[in-house]
Amino acid sequence: MIKIIQGTPKASALFYWTDNSYEKKIYYASFFTISPVKMDMSEVPIPEEALSLSFPIMIHEPMKCSDIEKVISDARERNAAIVDCGRTTAKSVRARMKKALEEYLHAYITNYIEMDKKEKDMESKKILSDINLENIKKKIKRNNSKGSNFSKLFSLIEDFRKELQSSAKRKNLEDEEFEPYLNKFLAYRTDELEDFSDFLIAVGRKGKISDKVIELYKRKYGNEEERKSFSAEDNDELQSLLILVKLDVRREMMRKKLKNTDNALKTIEEIFKIKDLKPTFCGDEDLNNFCDILTEPGTIPNNIAKKYIEKYFFVITKKFAEAGKIHNEIKEAEKKYFESKK
Repeated sequence: MIKIIQGTPKASALFYWTDNSYEKKIYYASFFTISPVKMDMSEVPIPEEALSLSFPIMIHEPMKCSDIEKVISDARERNAAIVDCGRTTAKSVRARMKKALEEYLHAYITNYIEMDKKEKDMESKKILSDINLENIKKKIKRNNSKGSNFSKLFSLIEDFRKELQSSAKRKNLEDEEFEPYLNKFLAYRTDELEDFSDFLIAVGRKGKISDKVIELYKRKYGNEEERKSFSAEDNDELQSLLILVKLDVRREMMRKKLKNTDNALKTIEEIFKIKDLKPTFCGDEDLNNFCDILTEPGTIPNNIAKKYIEKYFFVITKKFAEAGKIHNEIKEAEKKYFESKK
C-alpha cells in the first residue's frame, strides 16, 4: 500500500474511490500528508496535547472529481502514493486510510531514525577524520606500555615481596593488611594485563607458587625480549598456577571455617567450582580426595591437604618425580590417618 522510493517513504498519499449509490461513476479523492520536516510544536496550529508526533499529519476533506485521471497524474507528479479503493463507502475508505496511515507512520519514522543515526555517524567520523586517531592510539598505548607503568608496577611488587618474605609473623597477610598495597598495584592496571585480579592474589601470598606466578607474569608482559621467550606452554603453566593459587586460598579458608558448618559448606562449593575450570594438574577423583581430607579436623589432615597443593605444583612445573613421591606420601598418610579413626 505505502511504498518506499529510494529508501524514503513518500510524503503523501492519494486515496480515490467511487460511490456505489451512483449509476454513473463519480469519483471521490482525499489526500493525507505528513510534513517532510520536523516542526516545533509552536508552529503547529493545533493544541500541543493533541499531537504527539512532531511531523504534523494532514488529512484532506474528500472532494468530487470530474477528471480522476488528472487528479492521479497531479498526485504522481507530487510523488504521492496512489491508493485505488474501488467501489466502496466512505466508512470503508476511512478504515483503509487508517491502516495506510499506520503503515506510513511506521515507514516514515523508521526511516527518520535511520537517517538521523547515519547523519550522526557521519558527523562522528568527520570529527575523527580531522585528528590523527592512529597516532593518538599509539601514544596512549605507549604511555600505558611495559616501558612505564609495567616497570613501576613490578618495582612496587618487588619491594612488597621483600617486606612480605622477611615477615615471620605469619605465612600470608590478612585481607585488611594487604588492601593498602593492593590499591597501589591497581593504580597501574591496564587493559593489556589479563587475569590481573588473580595475579594480585598470588602477589599477596608467600611461597614458591606465588614466586613462579610472578616470574611468568613478568615475562609475559615484560620487555620485548622477555615477551618473545614466553611460549604457549609457559602461558598454560601460568593459567594452571593461577587456578592452584585459588585452590590454596580456599584450603586456608576451609581450615579457618571448619567449625562453622554453613561457611565450611560454602567454601567446599567454591572448591568444587574449580572443577569447571578443568585444571590440568588433577582429575575430579583426586580433587574429591583433597576435599575429603580437607574437611577432617586436626593438624594431620591439614598437613596432608598442604601436600596436595605441593603435589599439584610439581605436576604443573613438570617435576613428575617429586610429584610422584609426594603422591605416595599422601596415600600412606591418609591410610594411616583413617585407620587410626576406626
